[in-house]
Amino acid sequence: EFHVTVNTITAAAWASGGNLNNARRAGGAGSVGTQTTGLVFGGEPITGETEEYDGASWTTGGALNTSRRSIGACGTQTAGLASAGNTAAGNSPTANSEEYNGTSWTEGNNVNSARHYNSSAGLQTAAVTFGGTPSPFVRSENYDGTSYTTGNALNDRHDNVAGCGTQTAGIAVGSGPSAPAFSTAVEEYSGTSWTAVNSTPVGVGYAGIAGTQTSLILQAGAQAQPSLYNTTALGYDGTNWFTQPSIATGRFDLKGSGGTATAAYIAGGAASPGNTNATEEFTGETTSLNLKTLTDS
Repeated sequence: EFHVTVNTITAAAWASGGNLNNARRAGGAGSVGTQTTGLVFGGEPITGETEEYDGASWTTGGALNTSRRSIGACGTQTAGLASAGNTAAGNSPTANSEEYNGTSWTEGNNVNSARHYNSSAGLQTAAVTFGGTPSPFVRSENYDGTSYTTGNALNDRHDNVAGCGTQTAGIAVGSGPSAPAFSTAVEEYSGTSWTAVNSTPVGVGYAGIAGTQTSLILQAGAQAQPSLYNTTALGYDGTNWFTQPSIATGRFDLKGSGGTATAAYIAGGAASPGNTNATEEFTGETTSLNLKTLTDS
């Protein structure tokens, strides 16, 4: 009789989740909640609508007080933060900030610089919002749960930026197309200053993101090639970028994303021929040890 240990590897993969109630693009930009406690708010067509995800279906929550798109987003399903954004389909950036308690949104103190297509990282009581347009695309502000304080600038210009992590360990990825077109620039935040780190292998903007500064997944987004509606997903381990399985529905400007590098979700976005309500869930590669008994007869 022999005892053999066998490694069983389950490959990483995307799977369909429950659809949003309403298709949208350019909602909150950042990483909010988890795969089973997700949150999407705002978006285009211009809306203040909020939806909450339980891992199977989306339910309508309390609406933003100021309807808008392209918002810096972070926090959790019961303690979300919406920073800045755009109140019209055109160029109408706002400084408005709101907090969500799982039921309703409450107006807070404004960001110092009105902007949109910014991103955010952290919690409702300890966050950073950064990048965005209009120029100079490098502005950064820390939030303590009450007020925004101007922080050190990014090194590169980032509009339509993806960001996640915490206030003291955040990350900003990409830009496009304004500053510059579909940038490969990546920067890490210490809570005080931004440092340039290894670039993405392709230039990307309007992407979704989930995870931490040292372990994340970057989802879809626009690229100059092969198309705006690409299915690319990339992983990052704090040093290097690597390819992850592609998503099923090519899209950009999704801005509805959250979770971790091994258990993430994306929802909505601009797809062909129009905005999508599709949700996809990512499960990272897993390895399990199985003890088998073999009998020699």
